Amino acid sequence: MTVLMQTRQDFIRQESQQRARSDDSHLVGGARYTVHEWQQWLSDRELSEKVVQAALALWKARFQEEGVRRETAEQVLQLRELNTRQSKKQARDKVHSAFRAHLEHVYGHSQMGKLFLKYPPAALNSLLEAWQQYMASSEYHRQPVRSDRRNESADVVHQQRQLKHRCHVLRYQRRRAVKWAPLVENRIWLGPDVQKLVHRLWSGELDAELDELTKQHGYGKLHATPGYLFAPTLFDHAPWPPQGE
Repeated sequence: MTVLMQTRQDFIRQESQQRARSDDSHLVGGARYTVHEWQQWLSDRELSEKVVQAALALWKARFQEEGVRRETAEQVLQLRELNTRQSKKQARDKVHSAFRAHLEHVYGHSQMGKLFLKYPPAALNSLLEAWQQYMASSEYHRQPVRSDRRNESADVVHQQRQLKHRCHVLRYQRRRAVKWAPLVENRIWLGPDVQKLVHRLWSGELDAELDELTKQHGYGKLHATPGYLFAPTLFDHAPWPPQGE
């Protein structure tokens, strides 16, 4: 836990220095936040997903330098020296697997280490209580069953794959429609297929179809009706900060 907390504080210190120098830093009574004020502010709060990913990268780099087994380190070095696309991917995968195994060994589950990094020390008790509830929940135990296709018929597996593919296609089409919509609005000529796609977006037809497929699939962002279908998470059981605070 000491290494994790030190990593969190080191990263917060780096992040605070960057934010204090940034032109878009918060203003306090006409003055910018100082490094110390940013450190205080970040230390007591949940870190954003973007910040957590950067902090995890720092933690993983330190682990690779100081904590990875010698045998694994030698294998990673050999793969990087080959300097091919495949060897570099294999090297990254080995580091990732070793880091994940380290988190599971130290914290009991890789996600627990990441959550301790994301949330402030004051959330520790809530995290542990939430973890116990989450591991005992019916939602958690349904996830392996949902992802295990071994006992399903080939037809069911095929239908699920088609559904997933259709969701991906419609999400791609929606991104294209959003991108091209300003041009269609300004009457800049585009192909008939693009114009038809943009009008489907404006009419709500595209979002309605995408939402229906997303609901069938189980997870993903909703557009016609605001919201997001998530897999059950730890903080469905104990959100932070605690309610009422």
